[in-house]
Amino acid sequence: FNEIVPPEDPICVYTTNYDTIIEDLFHSQAFSEETLHSAAHVCTGFAQGNPGRWKPDLFDAKPAPGTRQVNLLKLHGSVTWKWESTGSGLEPVEMNWRQPTGDTDCLLYFGYKSVPETDPFRTLHNRFKDSLVTSSVVFAIGFQFADPYIRETFDFALRANPRLRIVCCLKHMPTPNTPLANL
Repeated sequence: FNEIVPPEDPICVYTTNYDTIIEDLFHSQAFSEETLHSAAHVCTGFAQGNPGRWKPDLFDAKPAPGTRQVNLLKLHGSVTWKWESTGSGLEPVEMNWRQPTGDTDCLLYFGYKSVPETDPFRTLHNRFKDSLVTSSVVFAIGFQFADPYIRETFDFALRANPRLRIVCCLKHMPTPNTPLANL
């Protein structure tokens, strides 16, 4: 990461995983020090606390000296995200695992079919698009491009950003005439 992304810039990790394996990895002191050469400050867009409130401006915050900012944008949600009822409707919150969820509903999306219209997903996908049109390289690790909306976003970005290169890390070559092979 440090070879590709300057230390003062955040490392942006976009994922469709619902689990917390990436958070757990970056919170591992051994991994962070070996990979980032410093402690990681992982930002998911939710404030600290239980429940953590949705605050997307946290992605733009600067980490404390000696830490590396890792922005983790979970495009399909997380098993720890919930909808909480408020007086004005539903609000996305991060519940972590330390507290029962009570009457909150789980906040997961099993693959988009169209443009996300509600937060946190609208903001996450807009940041994803912004990254694709301004970046020069993206590493796609294990992603099969099965989500039509994300696949179309990559297709658009490749046309709009001639500098963009996508490095796909897969276990095997894509099957011919599949969406991934065609992309």
